[in-house]
Amino acid sequence: MKKTLLISSILVVLPVIAMAQLPDVTTAPDVPIFGTGGVLDRITNYLFTAALIVGAIAITIVGYLFITSQGEPEKFATATKALLYILIGVIVVFCAKGFVVLMRIIVTGS
Repeated sequence: MKKTLLISSILVVLPVIAMAQLPDVTTAPDVPIFGTGGVLDRITNYLFTAALIVGAIAITIVGYLFITSQGEPEKFATATKALLYILIGVIVVFCAKGFVVLMRIIVTGS
């Protein structure tokens, strides 16, 4: 009975002791700047997503401008120019994202 109690208590306590070990803090964590999951990759992903969200909101506003122009040539021309500028901006955002990916491939080789 005592052997079983001793063995079962050791089996319960050993995982807790193993989990309580401290990690080695003498080495700095490897945080890559380039590469998949790197700092620059995460920042560009956030900026890319934010730019696309702003572009979608702007296109919705331009749609409202088209609807409220009611056939007036000046308002319709303003809405057309705004839509053109938004589409150019979205294309620039896609090109910038492609440029970042290209630079990552050139610098890191992957």
